[in-house]
Amino acid sequence: DLQDVASSLQVELKATCAGLANAGARILREISCPQGAEQHNRCRGAWNPIFCYTTRGNLKPFTRLIADCAARHNYAAADIGYFMLPLNHGGTFYFEPGFYRNPQDQKESSAMEKLFLEAGDALIDRGAFFDRPYPLWAEKVYARAQAYHKKIKDIKEMVDPNHILNPGKLAL
Repeated sequence: DLQDVASSLQVELKATCAGLANAGARILREISCPQGAEQHNRCRGAWNPIFCYTTRGNLKPFTRLIADCAARHNYAAADIGYFMLPLNHGGTFYFEPGFYRNPQDQKESSAMEKLFLEAGDALIDRGAFFDRPYPLWAEKVYARAQAYHKKIKDIKEMVDPNHILNPGKLAL
């Protein structure tokens, strides 16, 4: 299945990665016992992922969009991490670009914040679906998905009719 997806995206799958011994075994271990999110911070100390969904047809344009945003901010495209997970028989994909940074480097962190915000805004503008938008994107996301926003509020009302559970914390 992975080879089919890679071929359709014109991406070459490799059994090994430069500087990464036993890549295949590590991938299988990750599938059996996922620790991926914990691993991200090892690259530079911190990372900023964008969590969204899209269709298969948008994967290439979205990766180009992210690379273009990165180029405008002098961030190397080779340093962008991507996680793409086919869902719904490959019709929908979880799409997560991630930007690595050194949290001790204020200049890099500040530049990363600008890149992160621009990339997220650009994905929203191109139709990416954010099912759990950060507060900084919530207004933009919910303005485009009013029925979704209303349903989330209805569910919150059913679960918390007295408004005591994390008031204002659901980016509503």
